[in-house]
Amino acid sequence: MRSGVVLLAPSDSKEAGRIFANLHAKKIPALQCTLNDLKEAPETITSFITDNYLERVVVSNLSGASPPEPLQRIIEQAGISRLALSWIDCASLFGGQLPEDAYDSSNMATMVNLARLQHADLIRNAILRTVPGTAKVSRRELFRSLPKVLKVESDIPIVLRDRCKSRSDSCSYCKKACPVGAVSAMEGTVVISDRLCIECGACARECPMGAIQCPSMSDVQIIAMLNALSSGEFETDKRALMLTCQIGFDRLSKESKDKRLGAGFVPVQVPCVASVGSIHHLWSASLGITFLTVCPDTSCSKAVAMHPMHQHAEFSRHMLKNSGKDRSAWIHHIALNTNDSMVDSVSRTVALIHPVDKCGELSISRREAMLDAIRALGTGRDAHIDLSVNSTLPLFDFTVDDVRCTFCGFCQRDCPDHAIEFRKNEHSVSVMFDPALCGGCAICENSCPERAITLSRLGEFSLILESKSTEKVRDENAKCEGCGIDLGSRRSLTVLKRRLAEQGVGEATLQRIGLCNLCKQQATIRPLAQHSTAPSR
Repeated sequence: MRSGVVLLAPSDSKEAGRIFANLHAKKIPALQCTLNDLKEAPETITSFITDNYLERVVVSNLSGASPPEPLQRIIEQAGISRLALSWIDCASLFGGQLPEDAYDSSNMATMVNLARLQHADLIRNAILRTVPGTAKVSRRELFRSLPKVLKVESDIPIVLRDRCKSRSDSCSYCKKACPVGAVSAMEGTVVISDRLCIECGACARECPMGAIQCPSMSDVQIIAMLNALSSGEFETDKRALMLTCQIGFDRLSKESKDKRLGAGFVPVQVPCVASVGSIHHLWSASLGITFLTVCPDTSCSKAVAMHPMHQHAEFSRHMLKNSGKDRSAWIHHIALNTNDSMVDSVSRTVALIHPVDKCGELSISRREAMLDAIRALGTGRDAHIDLSVNSTLPLFDFTVDDVRCTFCGFCQRDCPDHAIEFRKNEHSVSVMFDPALCGGCAICENSCPERAITLSRLGEFSLILESKSTEKVRDENAKCEGCGIDLGSRRSLTVLKRRLAEQGVGEATLQRIGLCNLCKQQATIRPLAQHSTAPSR
């Protein structure tokens, strides 16, 4: 999907000229025009979009004035969907008017919003949902379904079935996170109800595997924005990413006439900040980016999904404070009332924007990116952190009851992440577990016939940093009483004998349990052979 940038700025703006030249050097389609140009010839925007075959557009306003109201409608009529359009009012960063040295912050804001749209591949899969006809439809259901029947876009999270697989029957993180009960399991995957969903993104925040993504704020987009912000092409070394919704942007625009947010901030409009969690905090801290989420109105209908956000921010700060690199002051979450000043609250919370000290790219997978971030931070090397209490990271531990476990192998067979492995040698068999692979689906716990497995939150980061499996339970190998070859776990044979004895199995059969298949055959055939060779009388 091809992306382009529209720069709204005075004709003599040096900042806009430098940004335009930077985009041109990167072969990114760009259009520089004034507000008067748009009023006199609005078809300029349409021609720019159609001639360059654009499907995603960033509008960067450097003029200090509000763009004409029909501009967004003109862009949408040119074929740009709502999810593929990003607005950034750069003047709001500097009190409504751009100073002469505002190029770097304006360039950062433009490039970060462009990176977000360039990596918005899920927009292709954003479903224009329709409600199937039913015999009885209430008035409320009728009005809720009307915009969907008219093909209005929504930001209802998308379920990536290849990641979810058969986890939905055991994993319930998304269902527990949804504040309105819109998430359910059906046919081996997760289903999100169009009628109930409020598009808050809480289910996407809590999914350990990233199997649920918001079309306009996916993991790939957040990583792309952070990578763009940590790029070495910007002159300033102080950078902060601020996420807020449409209400927050409207309040920021109103306050920018009298107050200044300050250089270094890059505000990005998202549907709802409830989709952001500890994983995203780790990504930003590992790259040296100050990360801020702002809920501008606690009376919003989506505010019910915001309560865990404070827990995520508090845990992230606690973890970073006790890590090898103390970046606890880089993570912030603000929830405002209607009358609170957004600029004042942000300025008080983020007294200092910390300099970027690391540039690099994170991997795409949610789990791989999280592990890379943990290793980059060095968490756990210099201090022990107890993660088992109020942990909001999708890291899990696997414990086995060594009395109940029979080494049947069901847990290894059913684990979709291959985090469980049975290792055998000449003398013993062991159950090994790699927490770096575990997605916390609890399938192993539910499939264990002996109820010997318990899945819990990981207690130490050292297991993640060392990147190796740990032994959870071990047992000696049982030897065949006939030929001496390995039969597997001694405990499994002992349990089998006991259960067969409880069912009244004869002693002759119990004695053969300690034999391999070949020796069992020989033990069965030997009496028959002796009987056939015995002399007749």
